[in-house]
Amino acid sequence: MYRQAQYDALSGRVNIRVPGERRGEDIWIGENAQVHPTTCFEGCAVVGEDAVVVRDVVMSGHVTLGGGCWVRPRATIKRSILLPGSSVGDGAYVEDCIVGYGLTCGRAKPSGAARLPADPPVSPRCLKPQHEKNGFLSSADGS
Repeated sequence: MYRQAQYDALSGRVNIRVPGERRGEDIWIGENAQVHPTTCFEGCAVVGEDAVVVRDVVMSGHVTLGGGCWVRPRATIKRSILLPGSSVGDGAYVEDCIVGYGLTCGRAKPSGAARLPADPPVSPRCLKPQHEKNGFLSSADGS
């Protein structure tokens, strides 16, 4: 039910103000958030304040990253919610999940039989840089 409420908010089914600076139709970037220009979005996304999304990340479907989240290189996140302070490891694949506060999900080369994509799918819709600082997108005020 919590995920559905997030999806309804992002898709405009309920009339709420989504926090952050709106980029395009359905992407919001929070204050002091850093999103690498290689990040690809396929759907609605909110990147919370002080969150960091590094290179070659794919976010697909409705994705919400809470404040202070970290998403490591080559991670793929589909239809998921990361609560504040959580992170997704290098090369990890997260789908239909709620990642709890302060938890880390996945690594690129885990031991065992976990199936991780060799290369994330290439998105036809990548975030275009609007404000860039040190190779990362940032809030409009240049911070």
